[in-house]
Amino acid sequence: MKRLNEKIQQSNMTKTQKAYALLEHITEETLIDQHNKSYVILKDGNYRKILRLGSDKFGKILQAKYHNLTDNTINSSSIKEITQLYSGKAELYSPRVRMNLRVAEKNDSIYYDLGNSKWEVIEISSDNWKKISSENSPVYFKRYSHMNEQIEPLYESKDKGDPKKILDYLNIENESDEAILLLTYMASLFIPKIVHPVLILLGPHGSAKSTMFRLIQRIVDPTETEILNISTNTEEYIQKTAHSWVSFYDNVTKIPRNLSDAMCRTVTGGSHSKRSLYSDDDDFTYKFKHCVGINGIQFNSLQPDLLDRSIIFSMNRITEKSRKSEMSLMDNFRTDRKIILTGFLNLIAESMKIVDDIDLDKVALPRLADFYKWGIAFSKVLGYGQQRFERAFNLNKSSAPEIISNKTALIKLIDEYLNDNDKWSGTASEFRSKLIKFADDNGLNTDVIPDSSDWLSRRLNKYSEGDMFLKIGIKFEKERKASKKLIKLSK
Repeated sequence: MKRLNEKIQQSNMTKTQKAYALLEHITEETLIDQHNKSYVILKDGNYRKILRLGSDKFGKILQAKYHNLTDNTINSSSIKEITQLYSGKAELYSPRVRMNLRVAEKNDSIYYDLGNSKWEVIEISSDNWKKISSENSPVYFKRYSHMNEQIEPLYESKDKGDPKKILDYLNIENESDEAILLLTYMASLFIPKIVHPVLILLGPHGSAKSTMFRLIQRIVDPTETEILNISTNTEEYIQKTAHSWVSFYDNVTKIPRNLSDAMCRTVTGGSHSKRSLYSDDDDFTYKFKHCVGINGIQFNSLQPDLLDRSIIFSMNRITEKSRKSEMSLMDNFRTDRKIILTGFLNLIAESMKIVDDIDLDKVALPRLADFYKWGIAFSKVLGYGQQRFERAFNLNKSSAPEIISNKTALIKLIDEYLNDNDKWSGTASEFRSKLIKFADDNGLNTDVIPDSSDWLSRRLNKYSEGDMFLKIGIKFEKERKASKKLIKLSK
């Protein structure tokens, strides 16, 4: 830098030329990403920064370094001129690379951007994870201004990590099917390239839907904009979602067809097109595979494609007795956040050892096949086993239409009854009475039980004919004894 200073002071260079010489001196490399955007890697002490040419942060850093060198400032037109020139050179001479957002994968390892000022990265490989410098990272990360730094995990005491501790802060029963799906979903958010489910939370005000989204975000993808307002304008939705690895939308009331299609493209990696500038005919194409979730009180319906790619939780209002103040909750979470993050890093590393050995040849795979495979691996490492995950996943998928239509799944109530009683034999009328008593005794919603035994019989037949019972391990039989029609249910 001293030689550069002497060169600048002794020459008749213009401010723009001086700033360009400065940028040349501090630039390690220029790159072009998958969207044809230009980036510079700047040397900053013992680490490197990756900045998009033309971004506000790039302009501010160049302005600050120029002032440190010359005690003068440069105007925005000079910065724009330098940006255009550097972008042109990058287009001609720079390598094409993939710029990743928060997570990346290369050479059988997963990389997680900590978002700190040193641009350090967590490298997760089979059975191990560690922090590495930006210079040693084989992948490139881009950042946006809303992204926050992740808390440092427990490097020296990894064994204290516990991903299940997140359940202490969520409105979900610890050993429930929803708990298994939630833990496997959160772990999957650290896995790039796969198709992730759309997480849908439905429930009344006071059921802690927004809190769940905030806490998941802080573990996986910390940001200033934890909860977003959704727009039915597709381009606005694309703009927001493209700038975050995980995007959660709050208080959604309806999902029109265009938005449903955009969400499906978000999780599957489809292309989104928008006009680059309104003064020209060029289109700019976003192509990204990110994670998205929505919450609301209820939806009248969802498009089949979105429903097939979703995991849906029906949440109950928290009682006054169980409710904790948000301040107290967040204070405790701050203490446990390191433990939870470390636990998920451990879980992913352990699961990487076994995921490729999981045999799904004899399984009718859902649309979320990669998530399903990783979910089995996570569930095994968590101690739940393969069958428990498969059952939770299949039950969630089979009951999804009823949850969406604001009918809490009857099939779920039957499943819980059989968990306690193993089997049932009797008339539909007798079974209806048993279900009502079971629901009342356990504080469950009796509204899901049909108003008559005839309607209950029809629903049971529908579940049996549609393989819903079979998918979650329930055996359903009918027989006639004397003048009575009997039903038999067992697990």
